[in-house]
Amino acid sequence: IERTSVSNALIDNYYPNVGGQDKPSKIAVENYYVWLQKMPEVAGVVGAICNDIMGDGFEFRGESKAGVKAAQEFVKKNHFTKKLYSTLQDYVLLGDAYLGVRIIQESYINKMISGSSFIDDLQKCDFGKEDLINKLKIRSPDLFFPREIFPLKATTIYPNYDEHGRIKEYIQKVNGNSKKVSFSPFEVIHFSLNNIGNDVFGSTPL
Repeated sequence: IERTSVSNALIDNYYPNVGGQDKPSKIAVENYYVWLQKMPEVAGVVGAICNDIMGDGFEFRGESKAGVKAAQEFVKKNHFTKKLYSTLQDYVLLGDAYLGVRIIQESYINKMISGSSFIDDLQKCDFGKEDLINKLKIRSPDLFFPREIFPLKATTIYPNYDEHGRIKEYIQKVNGNSKKVSFSPFEVIHFSLNNIGNDVFGSTPL
């Protein structure tokens, strides 16, 4: 009786996943998640690498005690360890992982100011929108701090980039849902493994 490993039973034809601008691969990317769930060999390797990256936790240092405390509270409130671990699994499996960051952007504040009735009064006093935003940054810097972080499943994210590989936006399309969501480059942290040169995508040896 010839024994067949779980890996060979699940993978009929293995093709190495090669990185690059267009990320060509002859393996359906969703299969990677099946391997993680069904194959102890893959789950063990991915888990070991993720645990090694996570280490014993995080320590925050800084000149401002208030800043350190704010970072600690942010991590606790957002269940940072759990969300980062989930993101790292994509990082190891696919070579790319995405962590969403919810922030209040200047463009949003600018839009809100433009729609306010008091903007006319500000302009009469020779006080423009840029002046107001600059004062907000000084007096209320926490207004522009990240509010929330959340994992974005790598197989749902499609970077939109120019001819130089610079990201213009990240587009999320979830299977079964026709709606597309656009994120600015400032709203997504892209973890790229084995990224060579200025490639948009990373690669994985798995």
